[in-house]
Amino acid sequence: RFVPLLYFVVAFLAIFLSINAEKITLLIGGKSFVPAQSTVAIMAMYPIHQTYGQLTGSVYYATNQTKLYRNIGIIMMLLGLPFTWLILAPQELFGLDLKATGMAALGVISQFIGVNVLLWFATKFLQISFMKIFFHQIYTVILLCIISYTANWLGNIINEQIISFLVNGFLYAILSIMLIFFFPQLVSRTRIEIIGFTRNLRRKIFEVGN
Repeated sequence: RFVPLLYFVVAFLAIFLSINAEKITLLIGGKSFVPAQSTVAIMAMYPIHQTYGQLTGSVYYATNQTKLYRNIGIIMMLLGLPFTWLILAPQELFGLDLKATGMAALGVISQFIGVNVLLWFATKFLQISFMKIFFHQIYTVILLCIISYTANWLGNIINEQIISFLVNGFLYAILSIMLIFFFPQLVSRTRIEIIGFTRNLRRKIFEVGN
């Protein structure tokens, strides 16, 4: 019940950082770091599946499935070695020489695959639906990307970088709240629960104000 909510929160932050990687890189690192924006954009997505990775790992420990957890980890690591060579090796050694960007992409992709392999086995011995969780991962990211691109497009109307970034973030937050209201299953809640939470929050804010 709570994992989809945690996943949504992490994805909300990660996707905003990824879509706005150019602005963030420019604001924090300066113009000399702008060429690294693609690497920053990819690495911003890395924490998303750590949500499932950490919690799924805890399930393996709690259910005494440590041997299976170890075996899956070793197999994934060994499978990753040739792909690491392919990504980093120079072209004269039959590699793609993709440097930091390629390594960042490999890290995100391998984590996505590894976490879902762990998740598949975990759902089997917990007897819950893997496909429901898997599709939640996919459509959550897609919807948040659409919203973030929309907010970014609207924010870019303003030429000032900092103000544009702040407006972008504000619009993204508002659109995400609307998304949760219309699709409460994204955070594993019902619309009635969302409305109840909103009323309680409004009442508490009103009480504090008085």
